[in-house]
Amino acid sequence: MQFFEKRKISASSTHIVKGSIFFAFSGANSSVQKNIYEAVDRGASEVVVEKSFCNQILEKYLSSRNVILTASDNLHDDLLKRCLSVYGNIFSSITIIGVTGTKGKSSTVFYTAYLLNKLGYRVAYLSTLHNCIDGEIFETNLTTNPLDYIFSFLYEAVLRRIDYVIIEVSAQAVTKKRVYGIPFDHVIFTNFSPEHSEFYQTPDEYFSAKTQLFSQIKNGGKLIFNGSDSAIKKWVISEYKGEAFSYGNGDCHETIQIVKMNIRSEMTDFCISYDGIYYEMKTNIFGAHVPWNISAILTLFSILFSNSFHEVMKVISNESNNLPQIPGRCERYRIERDITVCIDRAHTPESFLLLMKTLRSITNHLVVLFGCGGNRDKRKRPLIAEIVEEFADIIVVTEDNPRSEPLKDIIRDIILGFSFKKPVHIIIDREEAIRFAISLTNNGGMLALVGKGEEQYQERNGNKFLFSEKEIVQRKR
Repeated sequence: MQFFEKRKISASSTHIVKGSIFFAFSGANSSVQKNIYEAVDRGASEVVVEKSFCNQILEKYLSSRNVILTASDNLHDDLLKRCLSVYGNIFSSITIIGVTGTKGKSSTVFYTAYLLNKLGYRVAYLSTLHNCIDGEIFETNLTTNPLDYIFSFLYEAVLRRIDYVIIEVSAQAVTKKRVYGIPFDHVIFTNFSPEHSEFYQTPDEYFSAKTQLFSQIKNGGKLIFNGSDSAIKKWVISEYKGEAFSYGNGDCHETIQIVKMNIRSEMTDFCISYDGIYYEMKTNIFGAHVPWNISAILTLFSILFSNSFHEVMKVISNESNNLPQIPGRCERYRIERDITVCIDRAHTPESFLLLMKTLRSITNHLVVLFGCGGNRDKRKRPLIAEIVEEFADIIVVTEDNPRSEPLKDIIRDIILGFSFKKPVHIIIDREEAIRFAISLTNNGGMLALVGKGEEQYQERNGNKFLFSEKEIVQRKR
């Protein structure tokens, strides 16, 4: 049984085992009463609910099952208190690094963990890609898991003598208090652009959710931020009261300064400056995002290893040319007719623009296949279409997790952004669309499959179906 399947405290009825304490939060897609019944059937010894939900029927039912009923004025506060009581002082023996931002979170988490491991440290991380403790991978379907999961994860990390835990933190995780009460030693803020209008009414509200995380940085902890992002830099200068270190390509006062970068089809070269010393970096990963993500990590390392940074850089420089490819992040495959396929999970106008610019710079023929997710920000759909049309030679529009929204409505929104100066094909079935897109790609050309990235499913009408772009592409090798 894995650690998250034997939680002492859980807000998920499916992870209750005999003797667990169940916190009955209300949810958009579930009934509190139904979840309580399931938790009790699975062996919960105590159920904690909001006071307003307590009634004689519930009291009588739980009493008949010898289950304690606890009424709460604030479930989030009480969940944190119970976790601290049950799991003890788990924060004193590990260093916790948070990573937030609109783009680049998962890559930054992954490579921070990878490079720390190469420096000889035992590492765990929580991310959109998956969760991992000392090399053991645990699948996840959330960017940031709920607080009860995180506590059980940290407890397991302490038992395994982990040195560093890196946590990818989304804005929604902060708003929904999934990291409530977690003390971060340091936090990286990668960048900011408007996103998630289906959840936040304004960009300012979204930005505010991001910055609320920084109140959880420990005394003496550092904020590491992208100094070339004007919104972040303005906020740090005017609002942030703690100690902050920046990286970027424009300010000589940045801790890590990106001096130059050269993006090629098989690799990315760049040069950074730290403390008056220049370091040439050669990576086997291509993409304009690479220098930025690595610079964020190096800024963190300049804090963690301030007395030995130059020695650390010798190791990093050697390892940078052997970085593992991150699933769904500019993930490349060479297939029939010498075609290069790039699988990427870009899903915002900003990430599309960065990807399109990068791919266009390294190929003479670019075919782009994409869709837009259902029940998400509709305003970005025509913007993405406009960006794709600017850079692609041929465009294929298809499905991308329509969820419960009619696919015809999604496609209608997308095509509003086309001027139809480039060939546009609409093929609903994504696997069929991929095969067709391959047939349209010239020998030696580039095909970009954008949106799904590392996902292993297609979501329609509340159901998830197995679907892997990687497997489809590999059959063409």
